Amino acid sequence: MKLSERRKEFSKKIKLICNSTNRMNLSPKQAIEDVIGHVCLPLMNKQFITGVFPRTLYQYSSSFVPRLKHYKEEPKAHEIMKELCQDFITLIKCSEPFSDTVGMLYDEHLGQVLGQFLTPPDVAYTLAAINLVGADFSQERSISDPCGCGAGSLLLGTLRCIYETHGKEALAKVHVEAVDLDINMVRMTTVQIVMHSILHQIPLASFKVHHANTISEYQEILTNQKVGFWWIPNSPMEMYMNIIGNEEMDMALKMLEVFSEVTAKIKNTQPIKEVETV
Repeated sequence: MKLSERRKEFSKKIKLICNSTNRMNLSPKQAIEDVIGHVCLPLMNKQFITGVFPRTLYQYSSSFVPRLKHYKEEPKAHEIMKELCQDFITLIKCSEPFSDTVGMLYDEHLGQVLGQFLTPPDVAYTLAAINLVGADFSQERSISDPCGCGAGSLLLGTLRCIYETHGKEALAKVHVEAVDLDINMVRMTTVQIVMHSILHQIPLASFKVHHANTISEYQEILTNQKVGFWWIPNSPMEMYMNIIGNEEMDMALKMLEVFSEVTAKIKNTQPIKEVETV
């Protein structure tokens, strides 16, 4: 199936799931957000997120954890939701790396509800191509969208342009940072960028998105107090050992302390046996 056909099928299923629920008043916007929420779950699973690239570090806020509707109460809708999640993953795998997979579909319903509008992928890519003329990727560098990242359209356009013009090696030196006040946008940006990186095996230097107001919470953003999701694949060995190594050492020391306490108690409570002399 062609990519355009897959997207049309995805859109049809979004409408279908909204018409398949009796108990839930489900809108297309909410259905898409629930798909994104379900796809967020693997990114919070240690076995998945640390099993793709070596020395992976990650953290997420409590607000990043999605509150998912109980689709199991609606069997037909539940089956469609499972298909939608699988279709979304397939869309990412079949798309060019760092394509905006679902942003424009979400935008169709977003403006009607909140008056928000997302940057079209073609515009995002063109802006990136203009801004990156003569850019040097021999050293690490950062790209950011600090004024409302939305579905990650501008960042995705930039990453796709870097990949097509400078290759996979350049992206390994790129740190990505974003901010949005809407937690749904935080999740969507995270899913689109991190899942593209994972499924296409193209690691970034790091990815960090803040759940915050850029104007009123600027200092909190600077001091990493509003991080929604932070992901560092292939982290430097020294950084990895300072974080993970210390945790493992602390755990080992705690276990040793407990063992010593238990051993001491056993010695103190054990009755002394008389030794027979010959």
